[in-house]
Amino acid sequence: MKTIRFLRRSLSMTSATLFALTLSIGVASAQPVCDGDCRAAMLKLAYLADLSAGIEGKSDEQASAITQRRLACMLNENPSDANTGWKVVWGPFVTMEPGCDNHKPTTFSANAMFVAQYKETNTYAIAVAGTNPESNFEWLKEDFDHSLVPWPYGPESKCKSWKFRDRKNVCLARGTWTGLGIVQGLGSGTTSQTIDRFIKSVVKKVGPEEKLTLYVTGHSLGGALAPTVALWLNDIQLTWDPEQQATLQVFAFAGPTPGSQGFADYLNGRFQGDAGKAVPTENGLTVVNNNFDVVPHAFKSLRALPEIYSKVNIFPGPGLAAFIETVADSVDKGQFETLGKSGQIKDIEGELQPAEKLRELGCPSDHSNDFSRVQFSRSCKKKGGLPSLNRNSKCFLAEGVYQHVDAYPIELGISPDFSNQLRQCACKYSPDKHAKGKC
Repeated sequence: MKTIRFLRRSLSMTSATLFALTLSIGVASAQPVCDGDCRAAMLKLAYLADLSAGIEGKSDEQASAITQRRLACMLNENPSDANTGWKVVWGPFVTMEPGCDNHKPTTFSANAMFVAQYKETNTYAIAVAGTNPESNFEWLKEDFDHSLVPWPYGPESKCKSWKFRDRKNVCLARGTWTGLGIVQGLGSGTTSQTIDRFIKSVVKKVGPEEKLTLYVTGHSLGGALAPTVALWLNDIQLTWDPEQQATLQVFAFAGPTPGSQGFADYLNGRFQGDAGKAVPTENGLTVVNNNFDVVPHAFKSLRALPEIYSKVNIFPGPGLAAFIETVADSVDKGQFETLGKSGQIKDIEGELQPAEKLRELGCPSDHSNDFSRVQFSRSCKKKGGLPSLNRNSKCFLAEGVYQHVDAYPIELGISPDFSNQLRQCACKYSPDKHAKGKC
C-alpha cells in the first residue's frame, strides 16, 4: 500500500490549490454559461464535486450532509463573486466505500455527484467526483480494474474472449462499470430521487417548445465516469425525455480510457458535436488532457509513461517501471481507445516542473544508482499488487500528481486566489480527526 499512501500525501499537498479552484464556480454573468470555451467553467464544477473527499467513518447520509455544507459555505458564505449563477438542485450524494473483497473497508468517502442549475434557466450540470485519494476501493476496484464487460445499453457485445478484438464490440472497463453502477443508485433510499428520475422531473417542467441543456463533467475518475453517465442517459433518453428536448454536453478532464475501441466509436457516434458551443444544437463532447498527465495514458498507451518526464531527468524506479510494464502487458489485448474526434479533443500544453523543484521534496539528484526490489501489497489483492516506491518513483509520482491536478487550472487560467477561503470551508465542515489533521 506504499504507492497509495504516497499518492494520498502528494494529492493532499495539492488540496489547497484544488479547493481554490472551485470557489469561482461560475463564468461571466451574461448568458449563456460560456461563449465558445467552457473548459474552465466545467473544470471548476468537476473540482467542486471532489469536496466529498476526506470524510471518514460516516454514513452515506452524514457524508452527503457534510459535503452539502461545504458547498453551501463556498457558494453562499463567501464573497459574491463565488456565487455567479450555479445553484445545487440535486444532491450532493456521497457513498462511503464498500468492502474490498474480504478485507475490512477503510470507511472513507468514495463516489459522489451533484446537479446544479444555472440562473433559473434550462441549463443544468451534473458534476461527477474523481478518485478520493484515501479510498482503497476507488483505487483498486474502479481506477485499476481494466477487465472488460459488455455495455448493456447498446448492441450485444462479447468482451470475454478473443472476439472482443472486433471493434464493433462495445466493451467497458469493469472499474468504470462499477463506478457507473454506484452513481446510478445515488439518491435512492432517500427523500430525493436517482439522477435519471430527477432529470425526468426537470424535463416535465420545460415548455413544449423549449430546449434543455445538460452538461456532464468530471476530472480523473470523474473524467471516465462523466462520458459514461452521459452515454447511459443518452441510451435511455426516451424514458426520461420522450420528446428529446434535451441535449447532453460532456466534458471529460484527465480521465483514463473508459472502454474499448468499440466503446469509443459507439460513444463518439452519439456525441458528434462540440460541447463548448454557446448554444448547443446536438449532443457534444470535449476531451481535455494535459500532455504531461500520466492518467490519460491508462490504458491505451501505458508504455509511454517511463519516458514522459525524461526532459527533466525524472524516471520511475525499477519497481514502478516493472509494475507499469506488467499492467501494459495485461491490457494490450483490450484495444482501449481514447474518446473524441479531432475537433473534440482540446488538450492543454502543461509545463514540466524543473528537477530542482522536485528535489526540494527530497528527490535524488542522481537517477542512476537508486534501485529497489519490487514489492507488492496484499491489501484488496486478486492478482499482483502495487509496488513499493524508491526515491526515483516518488519523484516521478510527485510530478505526476502536479500534472494531473495543478496543471489543468493553471493552463486554463483559473486563479488560485480563493485557496484560503476554500480551505476554511472544507475545514469548517470536517468533524472527523482525519480531515482536521490536514487543516
